[in-house]
Amino acid sequence: MILICSLACQPALVAEDPDDAHAPSSWDYEEPGSSNEATEPPSLAEITSVIDTSIGYARQVTGDPIVQIYSDSLAGADDSCPGWYEFEGNTYWFGACTSELGTTYDGYGLYYDYVDEDLYGDGGVWNVDYLYGVANITTATTAFHLGGYVYYGSGVYQDYTQWQSILAGSFAWDGGATDSWMDDSAAPNLATYYVKYPSYDLSYTVVSGSIGGLEGGITALDFDDLTLVRHETLTGSGSYWPCAGEPMGRIHLRTSERWIEVAFEDIVYDEASQAYDLVGTCDGCGQAWDGGDYLGEVCVDAAQLLDWQEQPW
Repeated sequence: MILICSLACQPALVAEDPDDAHAPSSWDYEEPGSSNEATEPPSLAEITSVIDTSIGYARQVTGDPIVQIYSDSLAGADDSCPGWYEFEGNTYWFGACTSELGTTYDGYGLYYDYVDEDLYGDGGVWNVDYLYGVANITTATTAFHLGGYVYYGSGVYQDYTQWQSILAGSFAWDGGATDSWMDDSAAPNLATYYVKYPSYDLSYTVVSGSIGGLEGGITALDFDDLTLVRHETLTGSGSYWPCAGEPMGRIHLRTSERWIEVAFEDIVYDEASQAYDLVGTCDGCGQAWDGGDYLGEVCVDAAQLLDWQEQPW
């Protein structure tokens, strides 16, 4: 009796119209701008903290650990795995195989070590590590992912020296600490440029590109040609460089719902005086904007960009 009652109390099964199974569901959408109105933007203190941390992180990021891991990974190759080829003077490997030493190579990789090369035909002498590929290299205890390119090195000219580090793509390493930026969870796609003119006591740093995978409410940050100049003997009002602590450029910060822009003062070149003029106040601060809403001033530790003397690394 109990069994009969329990079955009898169940709702009747209704056959589904075959056409109903393919009918689209109703749209569920938000009005434009509603997500920004639902939550508050990050505080100025949080924006400042993330920018300061990211500037310091950007100073650490170079292609060196990636090149080193790639070089170490090739130690597991044998005579036939991976297969090596040559194209226009460059040697690269391509394929999917497991070597006799137990290292699996899947994809392709090209590495070139430029030594004392005039890469740009302008008289500069460059020493550069260049690595490009899309590959996974694994052993029983390690895994390395290469998904882009690395350009890392320096060029010496008559009046100045330039250093460059460019990372474009995705890179991952699971195989122990490297004592470098690769031990962090962030994902950089950065181009950093450092220039030094010894005769003029002039140095400057430029950072472009993004850092993703940040923890907290701000998940990513983008540098738009953030530049800082150090001019030891001619910094000050009316001189060659008008403000020692004022960066140029913009920084964009991403949350799950909005972009925040921090814009620094413009420094423009005056042809008449043949000097740079600061448009605004020499205070190292930028203006933070949430779309068209002004949030306030953000004063950052841009001096980290120039925490080097003879060379940046």
